[in-house]
Amino acid sequence: MKNITQPFLLLLLLVFACRNAHADDRDLFDMSLDDLLDIRIESVSKKEESGFDTPLSSTVITRQEILNSGATSITEALRLAPGMIVREHSPGNFGIHIRGFDGVPPNTTFAMSANMLTLVMIDGRPVYNYFSGGTFWETLPTDLADVEKIEIIRGPSAALYGPNAASGVVNIITRKAEKAGTSFSADIAAGEHHSRSGAGALEYRPGDRFGMRLSAGHRRRDRQETEYYELYRDIYVSAPSELYTYTPRPLSNSDAKFPDPDLSLEKYGANAFMNFRPSDNISLDLSLGLQDSRSQRLYLDNNATTLTTFDSETRYADLRVGVFGFSGQISYLTGEQEPLGIPRWPYDFSTLDILLEYEYQGDNFELRPGVSWRKALYDAEFIGGEQELGTAAVFFRADYRPSEKWRLIAAVRADSYNHPDDIYTSFQLAGTFKLNRNNILRAVLARASRSPAMYPTYLDFTHEADSDKMNTYMEHSGSKTLDLTTTNMIEFGYRRKFSDRFLLDAEAFCNFVRDYYASCTVETSATREGGKIFMRTVTGQKNLDVRAEQYGATLAFSYTGGKNFFAKIFGTVQYTKLSDHAPNRYSEECGEHTLEDRKHSGTPLFYGGAEVNCRPLRKLNLNANAYFYTGSTYEYKTVNSESGGRRTPVFEVEPKFLLNAKASYGVSENVLLYLNVRNLLNDSAREFAWTDRIGRTFLFGLNVKY
Repeated sequence: MKNITQPFLLLLLLVFACRNAHADDRDLFDMSLDDLLDIRIESVSKKEESGFDTPLSSTVITRQEILNSGATSITEALRLAPGMIVREHSPGNFGIHIRGFDGVPPNTTFAMSANMLTLVMIDGRPVYNYFSGGTFWETLPTDLADVEKIEIIRGPSAALYGPNAASGVVNIITRKAEKAGTSFSADIAAGEHHSRSGAGALEYRPGDRFGMRLSAGHRRRDRQETEYYELYRDIYVSAPSELYTYTPRPLSNSDAKFPDPDLSLEKYGANAFMNFRPSDNISLDLSLGLQDSRSQRLYLDNNATTLTTFDSETRYADLRVGVFGFSGQISYLTGEQEPLGIPRWPYDFSTLDILLEYEYQGDNFELRPGVSWRKALYDAEFIGGEQELGTAAVFFRADYRPSEKWRLIAAVRADSYNHPDDIYTSFQLAGTFKLNRNNILRAVLARASRSPAMYPTYLDFTHEADSDKMNTYMEHSGSKTLDLTTTNMIEFGYRRKFSDRFLLDAEAFCNFVRDYYASCTVETSATREGGKIFMRTVTGQKNLDVRAEQYGATLAFSYTGGKNFFAKIFGTVQYTKLSDHAPNRYSEECGEHTLEDRKHSGTPLFYGGAEVNCRPLRKLNLNANAYFYTGSTYEYKTVNSESGGRRTPVFEVEPKFLLNAKASYGVSENVLLYLNVRNLLNDSAREFAWTDRIGRTFLFGLNVKY
C-alpha cells in the first residue's frame, strides 16, 4: 500500500489536540459508551432495539455523525460504516458494495460491476431499479438534509425484506418534524470544480400527534477532468467526438450521447413527509416526492467508453399504516429514464409494492407473519414494448427468548415470480448468547436471492451497421427461465464493551454465491462477398457455471474519551475464490469447455476507515475521517482491438488512502459556518477501471436553523 504515515500522523495530531482540550458541560459529546451503544436500530427486527444486542452484523450512521464528517452525499456517508466498499467513479457518483463481489464474474460488462445484490430502501420502501438490477443512487429524491440515520445490515436478509437483499440492506430513515410550531433549516455549500449544493426544509408541528416536513434540494458536481477512455484503441481522448466504438467505427451522435462533457452530476429533489399519531396504537405516515437528475458515470456497455450519460425523472408516493399489531405499506414509483443516451433505450416505468404484516407479542417470544406483492412495468423498444415482472410472497419470522442469555430467531420467505415461473425460498437462522452485560456472541445462517430484471429477461434488440467495407448485424435476446443469483452465508460475531469507554465489534463470514448470468455468444459468423465483410453475431442471456466463495472478517473499535472526544477505526479483510469460471464467454458454449478455478481480484483484499471527532471549544467542532483500500484488478469483456485481434482489457486499481476534514464553528445558536475538505492529501488515483481522476476539493458552507 502507498505510504500512509503522513495521514496517520495527521489523525494522531488531531487525537492529541482533542484529548487535551477542555469543553464545558454543554458539549455535544457529553456521552458515555453506553449512550453510544444505545443508538436504536429498526432494520434488524423491524422494530427498535439496542445496536449492541442485535443478532446480525449491523451499523447505524446517525445524522449528527454525517453532519460532523462532512460527507456530501448519502453514498459518501456509507464510507463511515464497516464492511462497505465505496468507490467514486466520477465526482459524486459512487459504486457501493457490501463486503464485495464487485466485478463478478470477470470478463463481463460494466453493468456486472454494479451492485445488484444489495437492497436499498427509504423508510422501508424498496428503491431497487428493475432495468438491469441495482440502485441508481443519484435518482433518489431524498438527500442528506432528509436523513435521520442510515441503517446497514451486512449479510443476506431477504427473509425479512424480500428479494435483492442477497448481500445486505441499506435502509435510509428520513427525518420528522421535531420542534413544536414552525421551524426552518437550510444548508448551503460551494467550492472548487463548480461544486455546489443547497437544501432547505420547512417543518410544522402543532402538537404531539401531527407533524409535517417539506424539503427541497439541488446538488451539482463537475468533472475534474474531461478525458474519456476508449476501449477500442486503449487510449484516452479529450472529447466524445474523438471516440471510436470497437465495431469499429466513429461513435455516432456523440453530441446527443454526451451533451455536457463537463458535468458529472446534477440533481434536483423535493419531498413532503407527514406523520400522524391519533393514538399510541395507530400511526399514519405519508411521503411524496420527485426528482430530476443527469449524471455521467460508469454503467452499461456502450461499445466505446466507460462513462455514459444517465437522465432520470421520477415521482413516488409511500403510505405506511400501523393499527395495533398490524402494519401495512403501499408505495408507488414511476418515471422516465434514459440510461445510455441512446435513442432506442429510454424507458417509462412504474413499480407498485404492497406489504401487510402482523406482530404478535408473547411473554418471551414474538411472531411476525406477512404477505407482499410487487408489480414492475417497463415500456421500451429494446424489450419489445411494455413488459411486466411480478412477485407475490409470504413470510414468517419468530423471535424467541428462552432465557435472559439466549435469543433465537428463525425467518423464512417464499417468493413466486412470473419469470422465471418458479418459487424461491429465503431463510435466516440467527442466535445470540449474552455471556454478561458486556459480552455477546452471535451466529447467523442465511440464504437470499436477487430478483429478475427487465434487461436479462425481456431483451429483444437488433442492430445493423453498413458501410462500403463491412456490414455488421447483431441480435440480442433475453431469457425468461434464468436461475436467480443466490447467496448463502455463515457468520459468527462477537461484541464486547471494555469499561465505559471502549467497544469491540468482530465478525467472521463465509459467503457462497451461485447462478450468475450474463450475455453469451450463441452464434457468430463472418463471410466475405467481393471486397465486403459480412459479420453476424447472436447473443443470449445464460446462467454461468461460475461460483464465488468469499471468506472474510471485520473488526471495528470505538472509543469515547469523555465529553469532547470520540474515535473509531474499522477494517475488513476478505478473500474471494471463483470456481468453474469461463474466461471466454464468446464461444458458442459460453466457455463451458474452458472452465478454471482462480482467485478473484476485483474486490480489494483489505478496506476500512477511521474517524476522529472532537470539540475543543464549545462552538468549535473538528472532524477527520479516512477511508482506505488495497489494490484490485478489473477485467472487462473481450473486445475488438485496433491491432485487428481481440483482447481482454485489464485495469489495475491502485491502493488509495482518502483523508477528509471538516471544521465547524457556531457563530450563534442558529448559524453554523464550516470548512469542508474532501481528499485532503489530493490522492487522484482512479478508484475504478478507466474512470475519472478525482483530487482534493475545498468547500465552504453555511448551516442555519430557525
